Amino acid sequence: SIPQSSIGGIHRSGSGSHMPRAAARGGGVVGSFRWPRILLTTGGSEIKASTHCPFVDLFGAAGRRWLKSLPFAEEEQMILATTLQLHDALQDRMESLEAALQQRASHRIDVKLLMTIPGVNVTVAIGLVAAIGDIQRFPTPGQLSSYFGLVTRVHQSADKCYHGHITKAGRSHARWLAIEAAQSLARSASPLAATYHRIRRKKGHNVAVTALARKLIVLVWHMLIHTAPYRYAPVTRTRHKLRRVTPEIGPAGKGQVPRTLSAVYAEAGLPQPTLPTAGERRAKARNLRTVTIARRTPSSRRERMATVAAPPRRVAKNPPAATAASVTAGRCGKHESDNRIRTPLA
Repeated sequence: SIPQSSIGGIHRSGSGSHMPRAAARGGGVVGSFRWPRILLTTGGSEIKASTHCPFVDLFGAAGRRWLKSLPFAEEEQMILATTLQLHDALQDRMESLEAALQQRASHRIDVKLLMTIPGVNVTVAIGLVAAIGDIQRFPTPGQLSSYFGLVTRVHQSADKCYHGHITKAGRSHARWLAIEAAQSLARSASPLAATYHRIRRKKGHNVAVTALARKLIVLVWHMLIHTAPYRYAPVTRTRHKLRRVTPEIGPAGKGQVPRTLSAVYAEAGLPQPTLPTAGERRAKARNLRTVTIARRTPSSRRERMATVAAPPRRVAKNPPAATAASVTAGRCGKHESDNRIRTPLA
């Protein structure tokens, strides 16, 4: 073991930043595949960003045909072939790592529990479990949030208290995973996303995502401490994620597909979620209203300008036949119902 003097024991900074011993932090065999997978993802993204094409997937079938049709010189053709070979090698390695991650996650109930949270896939779940280690090392959720560096700095003097930016202490990769999961969680219909929508109106996207990541880590602490899945997960998406890491589940028969969250958890061998309290039910209803309103309200200035009141056009009952000019202008579609010219009535 590492001497306590070499790492300073338990360090505290800001709001009680908790830094456990290095021997307790590795995550063991569970986390041995997560960082190579992140590095391969970064390398593949850099290769894709270095080339621009009119297709969504540059390395798909259409993108590769477009690349072959370009009049490259001999040395450029060699660079292109090398880049394609490098991309294919990264993709093959990514697929093998994904299979290894899913195989290891199939034996870990803590990974499956975290995968029930919207926005947390198998890679993020294994990364969080590996970074946390033994959850019993953190007596409170605040210490776990401090370990991830997601708590604010506190400066106190006499009766004055100032809160600054987050400490960013602890493992940066683990904090990055929490932020990435919060980005996906903010776009979901989960009641937890209400935190993001409330703070974004006041302090912007970045602060709101960071606050949601901290609340996500608090939720992770409660789920691991009590060995309980997420109560408000979407049924279809959660079943799809859990089936990927539970190979022993065979295809469901006709009329036997689980339709409730309890049935999905029972199929994956997870414990049943406990019943929420009356206060939690009221908070859930309030948060769902906030999320519903926020998802219907345009967030950016461009979206708000697109919804500026423009008087709706009325369609003439007997419109004139489509002309060549209207076809050239793109006002005629494929179907017969699209060949009408929308003109306001006099």
